[in-house]
Amino acid sequence: MTGVYIVSRAIPASARSYMVPVSPRRAADGAGLRGIEDWGEEMRVEGYRAHPFTAVSPSGQFRFRCLAFAKNPAPTGGPQLQILGVYCTDPESAMDQATAREVLERIEAN
Repeated sequence: MTGVYIVSRAIPASARSYMVPVSPRRAADGAGLRGIEDWGEEMRVEGYRAHPFTAVSPSGQFRFRCLAFAKNPAPTGGPQLQILGVYCTDPESAMDQATAREVLERIEAN
């Protein structure tokens, strides 16, 4: 899959702490993209919440079709990874359940 991945991984500091849940929208807003629109329905893929959307690059030169995603650990504490980010590609690309699954499998593999 050709595109740009922006991924953040975090882990709690101790077994007694937990991560504050983050939404896919917060991941999209934090990526620095402009003109977020066409926010799609939520897709659930193996513990992730994901939403497709359309946006413009920070420079305003390029338009993208993107997927914002977040995987939050259970509020039980312990060393559970929180993963959030955005994948962006060609504006004509489909951003459906199959694409979301492929993107998130690549994130998990790395």
